[in-house]
Amino acid sequence: MSKKGVSVISGNISPIAGEKYTYHIVDWYKDTPISERNPKNVIWELFRKRKNGKFTTTNIKKKGDSNFTFGEASIGNTYRLEGYLHQPEGGGLIITPKQSSTPKINKVELFYVDDTKGSTFSFREKLRTRAYCSNMFNKEVIFTLWEDDAKGEGHNANSKAIETLPPKKVNEEGVAAAEFTLTKALMQKTAQGETDPKKLEFYVTVEYYKNKKHASENVDINNPFPQQKPPTTSASKPAIPKAKGSPAEQKPKSKKEEKGILESVAEKGKELWDWWEATGTTNKEQQPTVQKPERKSPAIIKEVKVEKKEEGKCPNCEKEITIDEINKVLGDSEDQNYRKKIVSLLNEYINKRKGTAKELHINTCLRKAHFLSEIATETSLLEKKLTEGNTPPYYSENNIKSLWPGKYKELVKSGKLSTVASERPQKHLLNIVYGHKNGNKGGDDGWNYRGKGLIQLTGRTNYKDASNFLNKVFPEDYIDLEANYDKVAEIKYAVLSSIAFWEGKSIYRIADTAKTKESVPNVRFLVNSYDKDNARTKKYFENAIEAFKVDECKKDKVDKKKSNSKVILDFVGKTAKESALSEKTKNVLKEVGEASGNYYIAITSTARTPYDQARIMYDNCKSDLAEQRRTYAPPGQKVINVYANNTSKSREAVIKLMEQKINELGPSTVSKHLANPEILNTFDISYGNLKDRTKFWNEMKKRTELDDMLKENSCYHIQIKQK
Repeated sequence: MSKKGVSVISGNISPIAGEKYTYHIVDWYKDTPISERNPKNVIWELFRKRKNGKFTTTNIKKKGDSNFTFGEASIGNTYRLEGYLHQPEGGGLIITPKQSSTPKINKVELFYVDDTKGSTFSFREKLRTRAYCSNMFNKEVIFTLWEDDAKGEGHNANSKAIETLPPKKVNEEGVAAAEFTLTKALMQKTAQGETDPKKLEFYVTVEYYKNKKHASENVDINNPFPQQKPPTTSASKPAIPKAKGSPAEQKPKSKKEEKGILESVAEKGKELWDWWEATGTTNKEQQPTVQKPERKSPAIIKEVKVEKKEEGKCPNCEKEITIDEINKVLGDSEDQNYRKKIVSLLNEYINKRKGTAKELHINTCLRKAHFLSEIATETSLLEKKLTEGNTPPYYSENNIKSLWPGKYKELVKSGKLSTVASERPQKHLLNIVYGHKNGNKGGDDGWNYRGKGLIQLTGRTNYKDASNFLNKVFPEDYIDLEANYDKVAEIKYAVLSSIAFWEGKSIYRIADTAKTKESVPNVRFLVNSYDKDNARTKKYFENAIEAFKVDECKKDKVDKKKSNSKVILDFVGKTAKESALSEKTKNVLKEVGEASGNYYIAITSTARTPYDQARIMYDNCKSDLAEQRRTYAPPGQKVINVYANNTSKSREAVIKLMEQKINELGPSTVSKHLANPEILNTFDISYGNLKDRTKFWNEMKKRTELDDMLKENSCYHIQIKQK
């Protein structure tokens, strides 16, 4: 019998405790009738992994509601969330909740000794109280039992502390618990001369200061032997100091603070981080509760308010990627189950950082179109193509000749061409062509760090960079990919490595400027410079424009006309400032670009300060000192000597010494980047991003405005006369 119902769901697999998340239906089984594909009828059920490795239900089951909030108690556990129409199928998302970022107390409750909630107590019994917290595991809170000595008026300035307990730690479930003996209240009243009090009113304060505290409920305890007590006087109401940016700072005053009760709360100048209060009443006939041998467990999962969706953005930019869009880009529907898993993971990681400082730049219609075009070109989103050299297509002798002409000649000369081309898998070939590229160190590095993942991550350096990205942006999913290079071929890291490469190389910046089929090679070059004119990438991009409705996007309007006469000048370097180039220089660049067929020009550096020059020279010297010796004239050599003679000092200290030497020699004698821009515009462009660097060089050399042009540090260093 064919399956019917939900086939793929997506959502955050590392939710933050205390925050609400919505999970989504990505696709349905193909035999599910259209009439049954109603999200309102989908049952969302949560399962927890037990010690034996099996998942059993948590009994949290909701129909048509895919919103979940995981509490502090969920931290350290693994869950599986399923969405289904008829019955659980064992699929879904594996979820591992993470600790929230802001310490806070969510509520404080009072309990009888049998662990049922209470508000009316006997003065002859014990009071139990719990503070439910977020992001406070192993942190300490202080419980204080207070007497309110003003009948019917809540807390009073004359109130006294009955008992302050030693600090209590918040457990792994986010709960701190304490216990008070209420007869101490009567003992205190007797000591004050009230031998027959009628009614006692209490509250518990649970405090979490900047090093921490909090508050609970107002509780009355009636005494069956009443006596009138003398009137009290009001006290002054000084404010409790609040920690800046704390939950306490955002809340109104607590009842305790309104009545001016500060004893043991603001001692030693500590700042209150958060508080909570609860209220209750008593009955004089109240009998003590019988204690049960075991306590109940506090609740684990609770709901919070739904956040408002940000307005004013393109609705298509905001939408998740769908399997239908993927199929439209690729023009086929192969291996749908695997592709659906990729879609689910992509949406999960995009959503995980959406709206944060680490938001991924796969967040506009145009960026999605380019990203999907590139990974489609590399692997077609098929499992069998995730690892280079293991399975077809293999590199033929003609492939080797066109891709690696230098290595081809060496293999022909050594007589090994036929052998390495026919080997399965092609381990020796990849060790030869990649052995000392992209940070590889020879040996089996070429094979170990061959192309893997959706974007075919290649080279030890790129594996290391991807690891650093994960550690910074997705620390919960971090793994050292340089040490565990085969992980990149697993679906999770196949997706994450493609995101890391896209983000780490800032490919999205070029994608933002590439709005036509003719400009696709500018993006493609950053993914695979040997394959920048790939016809399939252009076709995928055309498909992606339609699939992601780029021409309807409010943010990115596609100009469908060829942009032959429109050269894009992109200022991409740290010291590349558009304002540093005159209109004259910009026009020269555009005219040269048009004449040479280079419609994208990446400017990596313009006019510099002496400090910037020193910093750049330091980094270049550290990377390749010999190259810098070949690059600079005598004044620059003196600056390089400062670097060479101070290798034991810190980076910043050496840069400062190099800056001093530049100023001493005269900045413009060291580099024309330091020349007066009104006389000379000096800048570098990345020749690696040029479609045809030779034509660009030849066209620029024809210009009468050109003062000088050099090839250095993987750039063309260009000087344009202004007068």
